[in-house]
Amino acid sequence: MDLDLTLLGNSHPKLHNKVLSPLVMHAGLSLQLRRHAPGVLLEAQINEASERLALCWTPVELEIAHQTDRKRNTEDGAEAVSLVIAGKKMRWCFLRRLQQGEYADYLLSAEGTGAAARSLVALEVSGAAETDSARLKEKLLQVGRCWLKELEKEPDIKAACVVEFGPPRARLATLQTAMG
Repeated sequence: MDLDLTLLGNSHPKLHNKVLSPLVMHAGLSLQLRRHAPGVLLEAQINEASERLALCWTPVELEIAHQTDRKRNTEDGAEAVSLVIAGKKMRWCFLRRLQQGEYADYLLSAEGTGAAARSLVALEVSGAAETDSARLKEKLLQVGRCWLKELEKEPDIKAACVVEFGPPRARLATLQTAMG
């Protein structure tokens, strides 16, 4: 299976293209600045399962890198990669961006049947230029504190995804909360 960043909007139709396009550009820059080309294999670890997936994007002109902040490239690029994994592998769909103090970056809905149908997912995302083995645990602790003030409830699923661009790797893990 390919993870095509240019098709990210297909998995997340509520995510406006004016928000989506910069995320994809930053992902491309982060990967290309580390000498990766479209089609590079991403080591994806989702909970306990691992697989290698081809990560595709439209090449970005590297001259743009001189007009952007590398930290912003890494953070926004990680959001694009996390969202493509959430959409293609987890079947989670964008609902809204969470705000500072809500302990996660995105509120998504999970497709499913039975009790899992229309579950709310809080996703916390983090990007790293190189390998950072401790960050996933930190982000899981953070998203564990998520409370949806507007709905006065916890999300049904709490998840964190850490994307590393050195050797391309993404690690996504979930915490299940009581459905109810």
